[in-house]
Amino acid sequence: MESKSYNPLLSIKLLLQPLIGGVKLNFSEIEKIFSAAGVKSSRRTIQRLFELLRSDYGIQIKYNKTKNYYFLPEETILIAKKFLELNQLAEQQHWIQHVQAVHLNYLVVEKSQFNYINLTTLLDAAWKEQVCELTTVSNEKLEVKPYLIKSYNKQYHLFYLSNDNLLKVISFEMIESAQMLKKSFKRNEAINTKIEGHYGVDLGEKSLQEDIVLEIRNDLVETFMISPLHHSQQLIERKKNNTIFSYKMSYGEQLASFIISQKGNISVQSPSHLKGMIYKLTKRLYKKHKP
Repeated sequence: MESKSYNPLLSIKLLLQPLIGGVKLNFSEIEKIFSAAGVKSSRRTIQRLFELLRSDYGIQIKYNKTKNYYFLPEETILIAKKFLELNQLAEQQHWIQHVQAVHLNYLVVEKSQFNYINLTTLLDAAWKEQVCELTTVSNEKLEVKPYLIKSYNKQYHLFYLSNDNLLKVISFEMIESAQMLKKSFKRNEAINTKIEGHYGVDLGEKSLQEDIVLEIRNDLVETFMISPLHHSQQLIERKKNNTIFSYKMSYGEQLASFIISQKGNISVQSPSHLKGMIYKLTKRLYKKHKP
């Protein structure tokens, strides 16, 4: 069999499938599985695979040193199963470039089962080019044409076209439910190009561009340097615990909800209107989920 180049998603699937079934594997057995599928592997690539699963996806593969085998602990099997389910769906929808079940451990560990249901519903709708109705946590009804789902800092975000054909983005934390409608739409490939490589919390907003200054905890700064919040991002000042960035962008509740989702790791220095929007949104969410 002709050997294929290293493919992390395929390698993860080959590794996890037997482990989920309770099979215990040593290095030689893992290499044989990869070889039978025509996938190149080495001890180094397999070790990197273990580290990728642990650090990015929360799937901890344990090692029994006495008996020399690797296994999945019981509490990790559910996460691994859902990881493979979502990756299988993403493989069928190859144009969805950023959905690789990233941080599925967040969805499972936090018991946000509705997030998983919303995710698969919207993936399916985007693939079939079907319009969806979203109900937000503030009980707003949105009719959307789903285009792309991207993950950022353990959060999913949906890029969509609204009824007035504006390109927008909404955090999954703001979605209460998603329902596929019996309406179809035709994908515009130019929009995929616009979205690619852009986090874009301001896409499609109607408001005028404003100067925004955010103070971000230093443990998040590297992420923002690699994947800027907006193309106008400028580093203003580094402090002991925080770094200040400035932006020239329009904004709305999408940006406010994103900042709220960071749980205090991002604070707004200006403008005051954005601070007020965050306050009102937080108050509304608290009222809705007050015990």
